[in-house]
Amino acid sequence: MNHSRSLIALVEKGHRIATSAFIAAASSALIIDPAETSGQPYRGDPATADKVHATIPDLRPALACTDLPPGLDGPPRALHELAAEIERLRRYSLNAKYLRVGTRISAVLTELAAHVHDTGSPRAWRLIDSAQALAVALARRLGYNDLAAGAIRDAADAAENSDDPRLPRLAKLSRALLMMTIGAWTSG
Repeated sequence: MNHSRSLIALVEKGHRIATSAFIAAASSALIIDPAETSGQPYRGDPATADKVHATIPDLRPALACTDLPPGLDGPPRALHELAAEIERLRRYSLNAKYLRVGTRISAVLTELAAHVHDTGSPRAWRLIDSAQALAVALARRLGYNDLAAGAIRDAADAAENSDDPRLPRLAKLSRALLMMTIGAWTSG
């Protein structure tokens, strides 16, 4: 582990925050998964009061099926309505209103999957990429790195089908950040 004994002691005593790089290095040295080191998924106290985790079971299939025709009860909302909803969810995420994001993001992904399947329009792909990015952020913040990793791979596919040349690069950045978080990649 490339950290000094004094830093390790400060982290152990709670005087310094354990960064993702520190957790990855400690986990590697202890030969354990970084999720175990950081106590993921992150739960509130008491765990039953942490309602945002109850949204994850709906999020998993919504993320897994973005390239398949969804079984909707009715027609999806128009793309401009979904774009507005994504913007609302982005603001909620920035303000740490994760329960609001978690309760709405699955429906947005499912409706966008219908647009992608029906039209294949670059705008629909761009919007689904944005929705996947919000889902990745939620999953990472809650400690569901496995869910985030799959969503990042799918977001990379969506980015390739969009009309925005920047999105594939952003998907690679997200993947690199996640790899550092889980200790799967180190600089050097």
